[in-house]
Amino acid sequence: MNSMARRTVGWLALLAVLLAGPVGSAAAGEFKFALILPLTGGSAAYGRDQTVGAEFGVEDVNARGGILGDKLVMIKEDSAADPKRGITAFNKVVEVDRVPVVVSAWSSVILALAPVAAEKNVLLISDGSSAPAVVAASPMTVSVYPVATVDQNALAVYAYKDLGKRRAALIWIGNDTGRLPRDVFKKRWLDLGGKIVAEEEHAPDAIDFSAQVAKIKAANPDLLWVMSLIKESPVIAKQARELGITAQIVSYSAVENKIYVDQAGQAAEGTIYTSAAPPHDAEVEKFVARFKAKVGREPNGLNYVLYLYNAPFMVAKAMEYLKKQGWEYNGPNMKKAMFAVKDYDLRYLGRITMVEPGTVITPVTIKQVQGGKFVPLKVMPVGSF
Repeated sequence: MNSMARRTVGWLALLAVLLAGPVGSAAAGEFKFALILPLTGGSAAYGRDQTVGAEFGVEDVNARGGILGDKLVMIKEDSAADPKRGITAFNKVVEVDRVPVVVSAWSSVILALAPVAAEKNVLLISDGSSAPAVVAASPMTVSVYPVATVDQNALAVYAYKDLGKRRAALIWIGNDTGRLPRDVFKKRWLDLGGKIVAEEEHAPDAIDFSAQVAKIKAANPDLLWVMSLIKESPVIAKQARELGITAQIVSYSAVENKIYVDQAGQAAEGTIYTSAAPPHDAEVEKFVARFKAKVGREPNGLNYVLYLYNAPFMVAKAMEYLKKQGWEYNGPNMKKAMFAVKDYDLRYLGRITMVEPGTVITPVTIKQVQGGKFVPLKVMPVGSF
């Protein structure tokens, strides 16, 4: 073989590797994956705490022996909860760090990353996004957090049957985080026989909702459904109460944090919301104590932090299966491994089961803000909503 032929074969071999997508460094005694969450920007209060949870998870995986003796390594990048920033971070961890598995959250970010993940053959794991569209966003995307078809259907049933509400007003953030869960709640509410008396969308990062709240008050609802983020939700609740709206406020797990209680003040009292985690027990309290020892306060959005704590365990379990099978560590093989394992017995969360095309189904805990605390009201089992 002459030198030109050898160079041609070499380039073709390199091209085949690049087209196959990144391959992890398991041969070097470690398995790398990436975590992309908002570490700056308006959602950083959540993203930073979830990152701490994931760091705890990696620590505990390695303390138990890692991936059958290999070390689990997590590379962290900032999405700022912005799709463009998320894509930049994704490209960095894939092309520079050569990771074949990325864990991320925030619906708008996941939906932006999904086609890139498919193009690069990287497994994208959504862990915290509520938009149902993330489940089938691409062949290389799975969700290990129950999407809105789970918790928002449960919330609609609880509000209609248990609370006896009939006239709902809806206000949501104007992106996929708000619009897709709105579609789920609205359909289930109407199917139950409820009425929608007002529908108001607000811009992301808005600071004044007086126009939307005034229209809602005029509609005289008995239920106010809020689907916004950490910055907007307490302001909406406060402005609604200041204008004299007495409707029961319902939301999702974003309100389970000290920021919501402190900023909304008395308006936060009585808010009912969903949680994808079971009611807290003594083990969860130990986790909270561990978090406080590191950060100096309780975590924002404990529900999400517990899921992010377990993300490294789910990834590690799939990695172990892959290693036992002798498969190469890459995105497609990791997706196969996650579904081959299927059932994950997770600390603080119980059993999580992966179902096709790429999501999980869990019971839903209905909780309420009472005296600044987050109190469980009811656990709704799968099949009840």
